[in-house]
Order: sequence, then structure tokens, then C-alpha cells
Amino acid sequence: METFVGVSGNKDGIASLPDGQFQPPFEMNCVESDFKKRLESKYTDRKVIMGRTANLTQPVKGRGQCQARDLCHRGCPYGAYFSTNASTMPAAYATGNLTVRPHSLVNNVIYDEQKKRAAGVEIIDAETKQTENFMQKLFF
Repeated sequence: METFVGVSGNKDGIASLPDGQFQPPFEMNCVESDFKKRLESKYTDRKVIMGRTANLTQPVKGRGQCQARDLCHRGCPYGAYFSTNASTMPAAYATGNLTVRPHSLVNNVIYDEQKKRAAGVEIIDAETKQTENFMQKLFF
């Protein structure tokens, strides 16, 4: 999943923070690097690491790398920050199995008690106020 999302970070070998398949991390600035050096020289059991983030440091499948312009909260124009618009929707469209249903509000998740998982959704059409069920066809 980390490669699809585009998680950047190091493999730090910290048991409580499992390593994964990461893109290269962002570099620490000079203050962070100095703090890391000072802390780790005094406390051998502590590590200062670069935070893992869902920002691409290298391009992936039509998504550009982060430009560090602080536009994540508005929707990254480069697709570097993981979001539905930049990642999951294009991947879903590419399958050829996606139907976009505007004006639909999910009213209820239909749960299959025997299989112990979601089986579909009940939607309300915001224009007609009619309800309709969409059942999951494939289980992974």
C-alpha cells in the first residue's frame, strides 16, 4: 500500500514504527540535523527521524513529486499529496469498472452478518429522494 499511496520516509529499525516500502525521505533542515546529532550523541536509545508522510519525493504513475509549496490543504496541483483526486479515482477509472454517481448520499452500509463484512451501500438520490442499494460484486 505504501507504494500506491507514495509514503516517504526512512527504514529506521524502530519496533514500534514498522519499516515499509518507502520513497526517499525529505531531508532534515540544518536545525533538525543539529538536534538529531546532539540528542543521539547523549542518548543512544533514542532516535530522531524524519517523519513519514504521504507526499511523493519521486514521481509515480502520472503524479508529480512534492514541490514543498504548502498547497496540500487545497489539493496538490502536482498530485504529490495522497488524495482521492490524485490517486484512488484515477486508479479506479483505469479499471474500467467505475460508475460515478453524482447526487448520491450514502445512507447506510449494508453489512453481511455471516461473512462479517460490508456487502454494499444504500444511497439516497439527493434530487429524487429515492433510495437504491448497490451491492458489492467482488470480494478481495
